[in-house]
Amino acid sequence: MKTNFVNFLSLSLLIFIWVYPAIHFSKLPEIIPTHFDGSGKADGFGSKSLIFLECGIATALFVFLMFLQRNPKLINLPDYMKKNTESLKMFLQIFTVIVMSIFAFISYQNVQAPLQKKDELSFPAGLLIGLLYLGIIGLLIFLGNGRKEKTAIETKDN
Repeated sequence: MKTNFVNFLSLSLLIFIWVYPAIHFSKLPEIIPTHFDGSGKADGFGSKSLIFLECGIATALFVFLMFLQRNPKLINLPDYMKKNTESLKMFLQIFTVIVMSIFAFISYQNVQAPLQKKDELSFPAGLLIGLLYLGIIGLLIFLGNGRKEKTAIETKDN
């Protein structure tokens, strides 16, 4: 997987996170749902300008994750994972895409819910969080495979 394409995908999602709410901002009611519970029902409401708070949080996470991609040794991981720098960078790139995808989905839903005069998400938030965890676990298993291969090589040498 090419680094430039994956980072371009993450950046494109971040741009969507900012542009989509900006395009529809004037159509939003003054009070919109700002928080949804695990089942997707709105349980917090606020000013429509709060929609850009999410954009700011997504941007901060994007910058932080890009910093970690360039400095993967700063992550607190076992040494065998830190030695495989390319796999670690790929993990961080894919993780960044996952995080930006979730924020893009939330951004889309935060605009669509008030426009459609609904106080719930069209997709259960709990399922979305579950998919995030599955993605992270899958990536960690992928990184952990380097340890198994190294252990097998060390065993053969002894």
